[in-house]
Amino acid sequence: MQAGGITIVASYVFWIHVEEEEAIFDWSGDRDVRGFVEVCQKVGLPLILRIGPLCMVNVVMVACPIGCTAKLWRCALMMSDTWRM
Repeated sequence: MQAGGITIVASYVFWIHVEEEEAIFDWSGDRDVRGFVEVCQKVGLPLILRIGPLCMVNVVMVACPIGCTAKLWRCALMMSDTWRM
């Protein structure tokens, strides 16, 4: 990559692939972010990680993981009540 002129790597961490079931995280195989970071460091390429959940729109056309949508709405409703006070 460096021979082709690439000087920095940017990558998403799609939360839906890491937490397929609520509160169960899988960082193995292709999800091994630490291993990816170490390889970038070893070859001297700076890395920008774009960590979900907001990058989910690129995977499933929603802005957050499926399981947290209802939680976000409840949180937004609670906050809107607080702001009205």
